[in-house]
Amino acid sequence: MTDIKSLTTSLFQSESTLAKIVFKRSDLKIIAVNSTAERLYCYSAESLVNKSILILSDEVEATLKVIDDLNISVSSPIQRHRHKRADGTVFYANIGYDYCTYNGEGVVCKYVQDATNSVMTERELIESQEKFRAVANYTYDWESWLNEQGDLVWVNPAVERLTGYTVEDCLTMPNYPLAMVHPDDHSIVHGILDTATDGNAGNDIEFRVKTKQGTLKWFAASWQSLKDQRGTKSGFRMSIRDIEDRKRMEDALRHHSIQLEELANRRAQTILDLEQKKSHMQKLAALGEMAASIAHEVNNPIAGMKNAIRLVLDTPNISNSSHELLTCVDREIDRIASLMRQINRLCRPTISQPTPLYLPQLIQEIIQSVESQCNSKQIVTNVSGFERIKEVWTCEPELRQILHNLILNAYEASEENQLVEIGNASSNESELAIRIRDHGSGIDVSAESHIFEPFFTTKRDSRRPGTGLGLAISRSLAMALGGKLELENPGQPGASFLLRLPLVHRTQIDSANMKERIQ
Repeated sequence: MTDIKSLTTSLFQSESTLAKIVFKRSDLKIIAVNSTAERLYCYSAESLVNKSILILSDEVEATLKVIDDLNISVSSPIQRHRHKRADGTVFYANIGYDYCTYNGEGVVCKYVQDATNSVMTERELIESQEKFRAVANYTYDWESWLNEQGDLVWVNPAVERLTGYTVEDCLTMPNYPLAMVHPDDHSIVHGILDTATDGNAGNDIEFRVKTKQGTLKWFAASWQSLKDQRGTKSGFRMSIRDIEDRKRMEDALRHHSIQLEELANRRAQTILDLEQKKSHMQKLAALGEMAASIAHEVNNPIAGMKNAIRLVLDTPNISNSSHELLTCVDREIDRIASLMRQINRLCRPTISQPTPLYLPQLIQEIIQSVESQCNSKQIVTNVSGFERIKEVWTCEPELRQILHNLILNAYEASEENQLVEIGNASSNESELAIRIRDHGSGIDVSAESHIFEPFFTTKRDSRRPGTGLGLAISRSLAMALGGKLELENPGQPGASFLLRLPLVHRTQIDSANMKERIQ
């Protein structure tokens, strides 16, 4: 119940003349009370928590009946019952209840006002024609008496405390009480007045009032017909209760429910992400075992076949057609061997020792290599932002392969004379950040979650079919180096990949080598 207790904080934020007691409907145990309740019943808040609400009542059966009759979001009408203080003295009190649920738990807020003075006044004026007005003047709620035409006859002073408008203001106000009702709620109050003038009763209809000070407050109205001793209708009585505390509690409940739902969604997404990563790692592990097994079984036969083909190719007087055919077979064997190496590297990436390298020169060498592979296309390459980077320490073979794969993909995705951009994306002393972007057709959003999966490819060129391993290997190598590789703009023209790698310093290499020699 800690959460429910925390929700009562807003109910007790300001001093109130009403004693407020929050308890559970299921077992009637008190959750919290305000300071007015402590003074009224002469108990401390600590001594009342987890006690039954019935210990404060001198009319237990009547209290139980009222609680049993409570409905969700419907305030009970104000009633008067005898209550008991801690020393056993009995007093009369005006009480009301608000009931709501939180996560299936019924929570009741009981409002109590000491009615001792009102009872004495009622007894003194029992025979007086002013009985109703005298009692109503001491009523906490905003009470009004309107005639059968809906015109105001009398209003109690509580209206000024709740709205800022005096009794005189209300008696001279045209179109009471609509003049002080928020325009968006006029139809609600019109419905109340129509129902009341027809002789029907109603209870707990909510609307907003704009106070004389310009603030908005929530109220709930209940009404019933008035008749004299002969049964003749003399209008209707309207009782309007301030429900700002109830609204704050409802808002707090709603806010907490939204927060819990958002937290549950975030945790569910986290679990889903972890499951996907686990599945990916399991696939790589299985693929690694398969690659190691296949490589062991295939490498020796491949080497034997290559040697045999080489011997045949070196044989004198071999026909041209046989030579071409054997040369084609030799190339295909090389392709099989290359594919096996790629799979093995994907699943079991090995990292070399960091060495110093000049980044602009490395990029230029890779561009030349890629251009020789794509010599059928004329692609414009723009390299920028690397002029100030003199020397970096990193694992050169792994970085070379990552950049080669990314730049080759960018070239193959580009049309004739399109631009491929290779830029420095805010590299610094501790991190290398390189962005490679082409201006081709881009990568569809639906492919975003699969783009780094092994054997997934978007290439459709039958002359250079993709294996679907380039990006998977690049990402695997980036992670092995402690960095990451990301697709930046799925669903947009052109594909943009961002590579981030941590850099090491010469002092770190020297320190590591020194430790190795000492050991």
